[in-house]
Amino acid sequence: MIELKGKKVIVTGGAMGIGLATCRRLVKEGCDVTIWDLSQKDLDAVAKELKEAGGNVFPYQCDVSDKDRVHELAVQARKDMGRVDILINNGYPHQ
Repeated sequence: MIELKGKKVIVTGGAMGIGLATCRRLVKEGCDVTIWDLSQKDLDAVAKELKEAGGNVFPYQCDVSDKDRVHELAVQARKDMGRVDILINNGYPHQ
């Protein structure tokens, strides 16, 4: 198994369902996690939960079909976390 502690991870679609479960596990394993999701309300709740659990998380509203926003947030993730080791592309574009 890969050692995850200290890894810097982006999770798209990370505020609900499988994405949220993934974020919870990554925080538990000691990762810094940037979370992208469409719902600001869900992002706020997830960020609060994970920060209270000791996580270092960076939540951002993002529609992954918006290439400019994805690029902007990829740059921001590198600023926030110093680097990006893993991308978990769980989000899907909404129409």
